[in-house]
Amino acid sequence: MSEALTPEERIVVETLGRGLQLLDWPDIALSNLSPKGLDLLPLHPADSLTCDVAAIVPPETAGPGVGQDAWIGDLEITSERCLAGATDGLRYGDLVAFADTDSRSGRFFSPGRTSIGIVSHGPALAPGHGIGITIFLTGPTERLVPRIGEGSLGPALRSWAKNLED
Repeated sequence: MSEALTPEERIVVETLGRGLQLLDWPDIALSNLSPKGLDLLPLHPADSLTCDVAAIVPPETAGPGVGQDAWIGDLEITSERCLAGATDGLRYGDLVAFADTDSRSGRFFSPGRTSIGIVSHGPALAPGHGIGITIFLTGPTERLVPRIGEGSLGPALRSWAKNLED
């Protein structure tokens, strides 16, 4: 008996979180995020929605992923200038903000917009491929404010994975 799917077989893919919105923050778009993942984010609502991040990078550092659908893949940090500085200590699960980047439907340079995501893979040996950031939040800079701090989901994700094993 074959363990692989064949072309004529049908499958159903169910998602959790597609279309998720922040009702109090309608100008902040969410992607690649389940309700449980949203609960883990270090968000601080006030006049603006502040999110703790491990690094804030300029839009010039964005490489592969620019122009692609926000629901597919990631946005990579490729600039040597940035890799030698603010991103040196990044780890899987850390949150990173891209300044002047809009990720509502695609990923593009857009002054006055901020995109925040999670480190989902490390740099590759292939030229032009850097640290991958899967985007979770994007919004106007005055409404979505990244703040350098304890911006990591790593410990929470490890705890969650450990509970799955138990």
